[in-house]
This record gives sequence, C-alpha cells and structure tokens, in this order.
Amino acid sequence: MASPTLYERVLAASGLSRIFVDGVLRRACSRANVNVDTMSPEGLRKALPFIEESLRIYLAPSEVDRRVGAIRKLAE
Repeated sequence: MASPTLYERVLAASGLSRIFVDGVLRRACSRANVNVDTMSPEGLRKALPFIEESLRIYLAPSEVDRRVGAIRKLAE
C-alpha cells in the first residue's frame, strides 16, 4: 500500500470529514496557487494561511489552533 500524499495527511490533520474538507482545502490551496496533487512542504507553507482561514469557519478557535499546528508540522 502506498504511503499517503502530503495532501492526504493534511486532510487527516484537519479533523473534519474527508468528504467535506476535501473541497474546502482544495479551494484554500487554489487561492494560494498550490496544486494539491503535487503539494510540497513549501507549497503547504504557502497555503497554510488560506487553510487556517478556511478552518476558522468550521472549527472552534482552540481547535483551529491545534489543527493548524498539526498541519504546520507536516510542512517541516
């Protein structure tokens, strides 16, 4: 079995349903001009502000901080 892509790990780290959050994160990455199919750690760092902004709509502030922290670690 292939290891998950960086984008798939971001989906999992978001804490939201994959079916729901896929569209949310694809739009956030698109606003940052980041292709989710070829996302690199650098691309994730570029998209992170847009991802955070999107997650703030759906999660409590403390949960956003926790989830964004987990996503940020994926960009290291």
